[in-house]
Amino acid sequence: MGVLICIALLMFAVGLSINAILNSSSGAFPLKINKYPKPRINEMAWPTIGFPSIKTPGSILTVELDLGGVGRDTRGSIRSSNCRAVLNPVRKALKWLEYVIPARSVKRGRSKHWPVDSRMGRIDDLFHIDFKLPSDILPELYDLKVMVTLGGQTLSDFEPHCVSVIEGGKDFFRFVTIADVHVHRRNISGWMQPQTNKGITASGKPAFFNNAIEQVNLIRPEFVIMLGDYVRAQHRPGDLIIEFENFYNALLSFEVPVFLVPGNHDLYVNEIDGSKLWRENLGPLYYSFSIMNCHFSCVNTSDWPFQDRNVMKKLGLFVYPRKWQGQILGAENEKDPRTYSGQLAWLRDDLENSKEKLKFLFCHHDPYRPEGRGVSFDNETFALFFRLGGGGRGRRALLELCSRYHVNFVFSGHLHSDYVGVRKWRKSKNSTVFANQTCLYFDEGGKRRKYPGYRIVEVRAGHARVLYYAKKPWSLPFYAGSVPGGTTSLDSLHLPSLSGYWRNSHVNHSLEFVVESRLGAKIEIKGIVCCFNRIVDNPKVRGASVEKVFTLPEAKRTVLYLKTRVAGPPLRECLGKYNYHSERIVISVGD
Repeated sequence: MGVLICIALLMFAVGLSINAILNSSSGAFPLKINKYPKPRINEMAWPTIGFPSIKTPGSILTVELDLGGVGRDTRGSIRSSNCRAVLNPVRKALKWLEYVIPARSVKRGRSKHWPVDSRMGRIDDLFHIDFKLPSDILPELYDLKVMVTLGGQTLSDFEPHCVSVIEGGKDFFRFVTIADVHVHRRNISGWMQPQTNKGITASGKPAFFNNAIEQVNLIRPEFVIMLGDYVRAQHRPGDLIIEFENFYNALLSFEVPVFLVPGNHDLYVNEIDGSKLWRENLGPLYYSFSIMNCHFSCVNTSDWPFQDRNVMKKLGLFVYPRKWQGQILGAENEKDPRTYSGQLAWLRDDLENSKEKLKFLFCHHDPYRPEGRGVSFDNETFALFFRLGGGGRGRRALLELCSRYHVNFVFSGHLHSDYVGVRKWRKSKNSTVFANQTCLYFDEGGKRRKYPGYRIVEVRAGHARVLYYAKKPWSLPFYAGSVPGGTTSLDSLHLPSLSGYWRNSHVNHSLEFVVESRLGAKIEIKGIVCCFNRIVDNPKVRGASVEKVFTLPEAKRTVLYLKTRVAGPPLRECLGKYNYHSERIVISVGD
């Protein structure tokens, strides 16, 4: 008996030692700071590719510029007559189109979009330049170039995919949420960290991400909000910068604006600091915006110190940072918002000052799932003994703010599976819906109770509705053969749930577009845009309705926007199967 007790005590001591090592801040390749890539955010502080501006025709676009010491010695040195903006559509069929817009006014002040704890947010005299958009500008996503002439020299800066124009006078819009893209290099599986190569080309490009983007472009929502973890960045030294570049390049395939929320993997320190990389290339780590009487708050729940985000290799087997679960700092007393500081104080003020009818919160870690426990903020348990990765603060503060300031929806990712919970507001019969969702990539592969998917949210006249698949809290699948609520063979998925393509028509003077749906649900398709290299009068369309026709006399061209609702096969014929339904859209343009 004594021998057994000694063995048990020895194993316990060894376990404590291993646990201490796993939770320490040291390990292989811990802290080699590499050269950062050239920043993509330079003089133009806002809008950015990760925090774009959404405007209507004829409205004012305000651009924030940081020109350093240029023009600051003399108050009137930069005038509106010396500033202009150039907008170019990102849609390939419209690359010939360009809008050159003179400035209306120039002011100075702090950024209205970067928080005060960022470099851009601390600058007292950013230039705020107003541009009035043309009343007939096409409803598209645009690249923006701003030019300022000063002392005979022209200064310019460029930001892709940062301005979107949507139709005005509407009370209806849609947005898509996507989580956990995890662009990664091939052959990164490790012990207790399996990862499939599926969807990654031989050259390392994320084909799976491009496939998802094509489907989103076909749906053509007003915008997309991505909920974090766009890279893996934790297998080999240097993974972060390689995977980030692949992610950024794929991001340029979107034809709709994308708002980005950071996840834990995005902010890891792997030769370079992910938080610095984010701010220099994508935008602020947290921010908010409003559209059509709806307010959207995007927060950073990976609010860990530098040393906790540093990726390390432990015991020659494990590769991870000390912390990957949720945390948002700044609460002395999480139940009392008066004690908040930092990001939490910003969020408190942001929600309190919002007068919009609907409020949405977006974060990577769900503070509620399951049933209010918020496991995304807790330590994870491995081998029944080792507790790692979490213990973060701020979860209860998020719940308190949602209840106190009547947040209607919270969307999140991180756990790679679907869950929807409801929590009542204080002293009210209404409640917050917490919608946690599945990932976009193929994860570890094999047969799993998850699948790549996304959510669509419709907002009409101040009321929001999440389009749950089959009327259950499931995400819409990106691939035919997915089995929501059951086991999906991830290795077998290959056919997209939605696809569309142009093909030659057998009818003279006609074009034909084919939409194929393998979804067991009706989906509205609005991404069918036809550009004619001549003026077309009264085009006739079968299989779709005409949303808008734009005639551009100076360019001698006509642009046609179409929409249709595609009903896929019955749901029972979709689960784990590859059946599809197609719609033919024929556009006749006459002689």
